[in-house]
Amino acid sequence: MINKALDLAKEMGYKAVFLCGEPEFYRKLGFVPTYEYEIYHHTDETKNAEWSMVYELIKNSLKHLAGTLVYII
Repeated sequence: MINKALDLAKEMGYKAVFLCGEPEFYRKLGFVPTYEYEIYHHTDETKNAEWSMVYELIKNSLKHLAGTLVYII
């Protein structure tokens, strides 16, 4: 189901998918911590949060980005 959602997001033109989640689970699906792209969750004072994750739908789409994520639900 997650792979289908990622495929749909790519078809819709999104370049990446961000989430907060369990690193051990989401790493198996190809997600990596956002800090690897110099993108940090706004609550992460350590700038080392494993749970703030991203999956690039288009390779290198985050290459020249950096900043802070603020999730609003």
